[in-house]
Amino acid sequence: MRSLILLFPLLALLSCGKSSNGPGKPVGEKPTIVVVSPLVNVDYADSVSVEVRFSDDRGLKAAYITLSTSSGTTYYSGQKSLSGTADTLEFKAPVAVGFDYTGSNLIDVQCADTDENVHSVQEVFVVKDRVKPQAIFTLFSTSVNSGPNGLIEANFTLTDKLGLSEYTATLWELNAQEEPETEWKKFSKTGLNGVKSFNASHNFLSTSSGYPAGSKYQLIVTVSDISGNIAEYRSETGTVN
Repeated sequence: MRSLILLFPLLALLSCGKSSNGPGKPVGEKPTIVVVSPLVNVDYADSVSVEVRFSDDRGLKAAYITLSTSSGTTYYSGQKSLSGTADTLEFKAPVAVGFDYTGSNLIDVQCADTDENVHSVQEVFVVKDRVKPQAIFTLFSTSVNSGPNGLIEANFTLTDKLGLSEYTATLWELNAQEEPETEWKKFSKTGLNGVKSFNASHNFLSTSSGYPAGSKYQLIVTVSDISGNIAEYRSETGTVN
């Protein structure tokens, strides 16, 4: 059924034009189609790079291209003119922002020549989300008093195009090389359930003994998305006065 439905646009185009076949004129071979991209593994993005090469012994006329998920949801379709006996279509097919098309996908390509021969090709490609989630610090206390109940405030925004999974925010004391050495405070949150943006706000309050005077500190946020990508982000360095 899919192939029959996809033929309609080209059949409509051909029915509006005139065939180059006259009485006794032989019909040429069907056009050939070579899908160069997308093939095999493709990174998730807001567009899909498409490159298809066409050839025909008599002359090319038009092509109709669709991209769809293996479940049958079409997210791109378009008809384009062709010319000559060899032609290439190369473009970026836009994908709606936030549409999750990860997994198995199909590219269907149909081509008509000037003799009204129609040929179709279908290829499978797999879309993988390799884009790491993002974190932006909007507030971080870069100085704190060493007395009791010292307060370090932190606000940050997490984003991911397909959805967030969880994060951990850890406040570290840094060593002389300004690398994490001693864990002061830690907060973890799971079950973000695929939200695409999350604003986090945390107050890290010291014990009655206070943070060690002269220490350097930093907040490290580790965040993962629903595709399993993990990223680490570090705040500015702070100082205990």
